[in-house]
Amino acid sequence: MKKTLVVLLAAFKYSPDGMKVIELEPGEHELPERAAQVAREMGIVDDSEAKRQAEEEAATAKAAAEAEQKRQAEEEAANANAPSKATEPPIQPSKAPAKNKAPAKADAGAK
Repeated sequence: MKKTLVVLLAAFKYSPDGMKVIELEPGEHELPERAAQVAREMGIVDDSEAKRQAEEEAATAKAAAEAEQKRQAEEEAANANAPSKATEPPIQPSKAPAKNKAPAKADAGAK
């Protein structure tokens, strides 16, 4: 069973097995996930550290997204200013004679 570390703001009672009741005093405790969820729903868990961490992660993600948007905009601007292939002059075929061209073979039937 996975446990979660929480800071209780008030006394909390829960039953890990449906028979025995455990009462916890306010403070830091390691609770089963379901008990931690119930304590959160009751509003007796101090989530200030979790909120701070979530806000920090959100700010980091937002900054990364903005940086990516800026990079894409700069790339699009650079591509817009670059000459396109349609405006470049077409490549002209070479007019130089072919080198080492083998002589045409005589018809095999004419001996």
